[in-house]
Amino acid sequence: MVVDQPAKEIPAGGVGVILTARSIDAAIPEMDMDVQLELDDSLLDDAGAPLQPITLTLGPTQEDVDLTYGTDHRPQVRQVKMLFDGDIENWPFDSYQSAIYAQLSQGQGQAQRSIPTVVIVDGDVQGWSLAAATDPDEPDLSST
Repeated sequence: MVVDQPAKEIPAGGVGVILTARSIDAAIPEMDMDVQLELDDSLLDDAGAPLQPITLTLGPTQEDVDLTYGTDHRPQVRQVKMLFDGDIENWPFDSYQSAIYAQLSQGQGQAQRSIPTVVIVDGDVQGWSLAAATDPDEPDLSST
């Protein structure tokens, strides 16, 4: 089943963080996801590479590290293991959830600035129903 999520647009001058579900291990529990950045044209050079280094803080992940994208090539798809809360012992009525956050910044050191960000969850995992929702306390799970 494909992820059920309200449509989202990438903000002007911002970035869409596209998280694509690939597989789930309910015993841990974690989900393998691809991370892809869709950058506004104003953030890219003529070859499609970022004009300045971009750092993505994404969580909760098993690796708990920032993903850095340099200026030497187009942003590549990266893989992460997202952590979730749930209990496999409730099978077949088990469910899992996580408050995913993503924040992007551009530049380095004192010149580093936040980039407007929107999180888009995509993909499907056979045998699982996936849904994404916006937290009412966090209007768009985005950083501005």
